[in-house]
Amino acid sequence: MKLNRSIFVTVLICLVATAPAAFAAEEGGDQASPTKTIDLPSLSTAPSNQYPYTVEIPVNWEIRREIPAPGVFVGPPGAQPEFDYDMIFVRPSQVDLTSPEAVVEAIRANDESQPWSAAELEVIEVGDRRGVWVLLDVPAMAGKAARKTLTVKLPIEGGSLDVLASAPSDRFDELRSTFESVLRSIRPKAEARAEGESGAGTDG
Repeated sequence: MKLNRSIFVTVLICLVATAPAAFAAEEGGDQASPTKTIDLPSLSTAPSNQYPYTVEIPVNWEIRREIPAPGVFVGPPGAQPEFDYDMIFVRPSQVDLTSPEAVVEAIRANDESQPWSAAELEVIEVGDRRGVWVLLDVPAMAGKAARKTLTVKLPIEGGSLDVLASAPSDRFDELRSTFESVLRSIRPKAEARAEGESGAGTDG
């Protein structure tokens, strides 16, 4: 499969430019907070148009479709991506993930000609699907502070899906464990349902 490099570079530039502020760690350090499982949301509210994945998020978070963006924010009520670090961002992408390895190679190739760098880059297993894990290190530019953006790219029909968590570079390390707990909780819907049913069956 031949990856369209021009489309990929355009999408990656948009990813860097629109990456939201990331969600902040709860007070209390590593203390676990209650979570809930939701479908990864799309811009559409129709159940048939939701993405085929679930994710675990803090119980007080909501789907924030009212914020103008080429995707959907998920975070606490009232949080704003320009000022708060309490959000993830879910957005569709034109990048074809039929071959995750080809996407990884394209990112590596573009690394040399772009101001940002991929500090981490690998093909990952997300349930029975294969995606891409990317940590972009973005330097200060255009009046914006340096930041790091952690992204999971997931296959969907007709393209892929990006789930992003981002923070200023000087705060990323302290927030990373929280970012990963959410991004690594993503599962295909059918598998998530099966895990839930299995857990329910062992409670009694």
